[in-house]
Amino acid sequence: MQDDLEIPEFLREAFEDDPAALATARELLGDLSRLLEPRPAAGRSRLLAAVEPMPVRYAPFYDRIATLWDLPVGDVEALLARAREPSSWRKPGLPGLRVIDIEGGPRVREARVTLVRFARGMLFPAHFHPGPEALLVLEGRYHDQSGRVVGPGDLHAMPARSNHWFRVGREQPCVAASVQFGLEFTGALMKILTRLFG
Repeated sequence: MQDDLEIPEFLREAFEDDPAALATARELLGDLSRLLEPRPAAGRSRLLAAVEPMPVRYAPFYDRIATLWDLPVGDVEALLARAREPSSWRKPGLPGLRVIDIEGGPRVREARVTLVRFARGMLFPAHFHPGPEALLVLEGRYHDQSGRVVGPGDLHAMPARSNHWFRVGREQPCVAASVQFGLEFTGALMKILTRLFG
């Protein structure tokens, strides 16, 4: 039975001559308080779990990825579904970097088209792009040497002959759809490593 301190004073006064009515009020208030207790957001959790895996997680970006990669939306969805399989990701040699190579449409046929995943906190070294580059961030964020922060939904387009480096945020990995027309590392060590390991 609930303590009288949990029963509002006006109810105790109203039912002081009727112990059975006071007991009923206690039960009803107990039921009401149980109904009003915060509950785990089971529905929200199920919804988040349903959209957590790829490709559904990136559904808001399908049209923009399709435009970037010059592919139909259905092809983009199928390619993103591949990303669920760890074996689809390739390690290109730079620690913390994983890529899935994509065969883009006619407009980007001469470019390197990828889905790329950068590890948390990764510093992507200084590099030069002979041609344009565009990176559409799908998850996570990074900042470049200018201090610009690029996050989910941001398209970072760089013109031909641009130089830059960037660092991924420490909170989570950064996943992006990428199209680049050439990349050359500018640091001496990276130039040597590129020659040695391709």
